[in-house]
Amino acid sequence: MYPSKKERALSQLAEKLHIAFPRPMSKTELAAYVDVSERFLENEVKAGRLRAIKLSTRALRFMPKDVESWLNSKATEGAPA
Repeated sequence: MYPSKKERALSQLAEKLHIAFPRPMSKTELAAYVDVSERFLENEVKAGRLRAIKLSTRALRFMPKDVESWLNSKATEGAPA
């Protein structure tokens, strides 16, 4: 069975993520990378949907593998052809 268009796109995104950020990302870096607000990321962490490393009350770091899992969980299936 061949990978679906969604699976190929997610695989390509994951590859870019690991190349672009081989280290933990800051909230600002991740927000810019996925084009969302920092507040949105904070809410995702508070809701338990996105794992983060809390360095202090204000500093969060995100591991690329956790970001990849979070993005995969947000993926939707296209309409059947």
